[in-house]
Formats: sequence, C-alpha cells, structure tokens
Amino acid sequence: MATIQLGNTKVANRLISYVEKRAEVREGVDCPAEYAKAQMKATRELWGKNDGIQAHHIIQSFKPGEVTPELANQIGQDLAREIAKGHECVVYTHTDKDHIHNHIVIN
Repeated sequence: MATIQLGNTKVANRLISYVEKRAEVREGVDCPAEYAKAQMKATRELWGKNDGIQAHHIIQSFKPGEVTPELANQIGQDLAREIAKGHECVVYTHTDKDHIHNHIVIN
C-alpha cells in the first residue's frame, strides 16, 4: 500500500528539474514528459497563472519490493488521471532510495 504526501510549489520549473534528474521512468498524462517544463509554462502563461502556486506535487511511496519502477509509474499515472482530470501531469519514478517512489507534478 502506497503512502502519499501532498505539497505545492511556487516555482514549477525548479521542481521539474529536480525530479527529472533522478527519474528512472517518466510518463506524462495530458502532457509529454519530454516537454513538461515548456508545455506547463506555456499553459500557465496562457491562463495568467504565473504568480502564486504554479504546481501541485504529490510524492507516492511504496514499500521496498512492493512494485517495479514501471508498475509504480503506471499506478502514479492512474492516480493523476483520477485526481487531476483535465490537467497536465507528469509522473517521475525514482529508485534512488530503499523504496521506489513517484513524484507527480500537476500543472
């Protein structure tokens, strides 16, 4: 069973830069992972959302040995589709700790 931490950021590009570096698996939901920074920035500019909170950040952690990186990423995508319908999201799966975990960025 995964645990979840919720947060947000006023500087989305910094968050994306951090989570991109360590990601073993990355996949977008309504946003290609390869262009997440540029597309999310363009969307914020289009809607005049450059001030205040720029993105929501979910950390979804699994117990050691509970999932593979690919399965964890798929579970993260399913969560993003469920809670952020119609919003650009990218799921970055990290394996740099004892437990596999996802960073889900919601624009």
